[in-house]
Amino acid sequence: MQYRRLLLVLWVGGFWVPAGLVGSVPTLVERHFDFRGGRFDTRQLRVTPEGAAALLRVASDGLWVGIPRGAGPDEVAFQPRWAIEGDFQISASFELLRIDKPRVGYGVGPGVHLVFESGGRDAATLSRLLRVKEGDVFAAHYAVDDPQNANKRKHRVTFAPAAARAGKLRLVRFGETLDYSVADSPEGPFRRIWRTHVVRDRVREIRFVLNRHGTTAGGEVIWKNVTIRAERICESQARGGGVAIAAALLVAATLAGWLWYCRVKRVRDGASEC
Repeated sequence: MQYRRLLLVLWVGGFWVPAGLVGSVPTLVERHFDFRGGRFDTRQLRVTPEGAAALLRVASDGLWVGIPRGAGPDEVAFQPRWAIEGDFQISASFELLRIDKPRVGYGVGPGVHLVFESGGRDAATLSRLLRVKEGDVFAAHYAVDDPQNANKRKHRVTFAPAAARAGKLRLVRFGETLDYSVADSPEGPFRRIWRTHVVRDRVREIRFVLNRHGTTAGGEVIWKNVTIRAERICESQARGGGVAIAAALLVAATLAGWLWYCRVKRVRDGASEC
């Protein structure tokens, strides 16, 4: 009688991994942003594009973002001022207040967009959209430059039905695998809707976006909270730390020069003060 070998799989730190590999699961650094109660950390987060701050406001129930029907930007987003490296888990909780159904285009709704520092300009997106034909869906997308044509991009996309107006989005990279998972309510469990191969390059942009993809339709969404966990968080872009240090050094050098000038002048002129 033959027996099949049972592979034990455990949920560790946000990843499904074989039990024998538990010791190799990386320790992740966490940054959590809860927007409820009117909190928005401008030291770590910034609004894009420039001039879109009027379409975003903090409120007691979260971070409100809206694009009016007709004129206005194609998207409104906020993003960390830093990059991440290694394995990661990025999740966001949202509530749709209003989404106009588009007549053309890819769809309207909130999403999480990642841009990698890769030669192929790899990018990943997980969105909750209202689309022209499919209606309410979750959309998982991955794009990369076409090696046969420098002017084209290769796109892979899959859709899953979405019914609720509130939910969660989550992207997880473990090794060279990227999992796209969604939840149909703020408290509900995640379900994976797609898995694909992903590059191991640094993620230079993490954007939480309300996007209408070139249509005139509008929409409103409230972001409740965002959690980013990664092996490494690259702080070089955060809080203007480098600028602050350079400014402090410049002030110190200027003060030292002034004190030296005063001492020389006092010796030369016999002055008692400068």
